[in-house]
Amino acid sequence: MSDGDDWLDELRELQAESADILRDIESAQAEIDEILALVGAGAAVMTYDRGGLIDALEFDPELRPPLTTPQLQTEINMALVRANNDRPAYQPGLWDEPGDVFLESPYIQQLMNSLASGVLPEMTDITNDFNQVVVKAAWGNVVAVTCDLRWLASTPDHLISEEVVRMTRIAAIETDDSGRFSS
Repeated sequence: MSDGDDWLDELRELQAESADILRDIESAQAEIDEILALVGAGAAVMTYDRGGLIDALEFDPELRPPLTTPQLQTEINMALVRANNDRPAYQPGLWDEPGDVFLESPYIQQLMNSLASGVLPEMTDITNDFNQVVVKAAWGNVVAVTCDLRWLASTPDHLISEEVVRMTRIAAIETDDSGRFSS
C-alpha cells in the first residue's frame, strides 16, 4: 500500500469520526433546546423605563403555568438578562446633552476606569423586609434577582411582579453613586 493510500484511509477514518461527533453535537443541541424551551422561553418579560429603572415584570399567561418554582426563579433572571441586553443605548433624561450615548455615560466611564485600575465593582445585596426578594446590584445596575422559593410558590404573579419591580428600583437607586437617579 502506498503513502497516498494510507493518507486516504486516514482521511476516511477522520471523516467517519467527524460524522459521529456531529451526530453527538446535534443530539446534545436537541437536549439543550428541549431544556431551553422549558426555561427561558419568555414566560417573563422585564422592561426599563426611560429613566433607566425597571418598571415592569410581566408573565405570559400561556407560558407561565407549566413552570415549576425553580424554573420561574430562573425565568425572572432570564427576563432581567434580556431587559439588560435590550436596554437602549441612549436614555433621555439621564445625561445633559441629547447626543450623549450609553458608552459615553458616567457609569461606563467609571466602570472602564475601575477595570483599568484592577478594581471591580462591588456587588450589593438589597433585601426586602421579609427576605423574600434579594436583588444584587452595583453602581445602579441590577444584575440578579433571587426570590425565596416558598414565597414564589405561594404568591400570585401580580404580587411577585410588584415586589420584584419595587426591589429592583430600590437596589438601583441605593447602589447608584453617579447621581443618575437623583431628582
